Amino acid sequence: MLLAAPLKVTVDGVVAMDLQENPRGIERQIEQVRQARVPDDPEMAMKLEKDQKAHGVGRWLPVRSDDGMGWIIMSALKFDLTYDELVSWFGTEKVDRSVRADAEALGFSGATLDFLCTVGIPSTPKAEVGVPGKEASLRAFDEMSRDQWTVPDEARNWIILGNLTASTITLDTVTGTVYGFYEGEEDPVPFHADVSSLVYTIYAVKRALPDVAAANSFDEREAVIQRVRREIEQRDPLPFSEESEWVASFEEIAMGMWT
Repeated sequence: MLLAAPLKVTVDGVVAMDLQENPRGIERQIEQVRQARVPDDPEMAMKLEKDQKAHGVGRWLPVRSDDGMGWIIMSALKFDLTYDELVSWFGTEKVDRSVRADAEALGFSGATLDFLCTVGIPSTPKAEVGVPGKEASLRAFDEMSRDQWTVPDEARNWIILGNLTASTITLDTVTGTVYGFYEGEEDPVPFHADVSSLVYTIYAVKRALPDVAAANSFDEREAVIQRVRREIEQRDPLPFSEESEWVASFEEIAMGMWT
């Protein structure tokens, strides 16, 4: 259930739809739509491309409405990654991608669906996660209720991706938000605004570990991992909210406990 009415704002002639965060601080992710008149000259086309890069949004698509032709643009996920980038650090055997038909059958759509099918999710000993699939995917509500956990009703739309060290990771098929469940805790915690943030955090940590290993002191290791944290926080602060497991994980990395 959405807890705030949409806001409508105009940026350079583009109408954007957005939602407020709800009172519990759970960031509801929706695909924002920006619309403008179709460009009738090369200069306007170049301006659209420039705006696209400036606002961090996805590609422009031409659409027809009662007012004639126009352009819509679906919002991008928080982070840009490719399958090849993940494979270069994790190897092909550790990066899985969803079969589109299977992910669609589970309820995924839009940018989240595209990311799962084209980019994928890597797995590590500290982040044993993977993409949803026809055979292996479990719905958080069904599985955790069976284990007598207290699970919110909206978790019926959430698919279990796997586990971090201390939490079970789930992905909301409707909003795209990533939630963590701690055993014995009643309420799930929003860990990431979207699946790209989860994957980028795992990727960024993996990429930083050689520098962490080469550091000669706690201060040097902390400096390395804090740079990673700042990079992620600029786009998504949720991984480092007070209740997120990533806070403790980054402290462990600074202490040299991850390799």
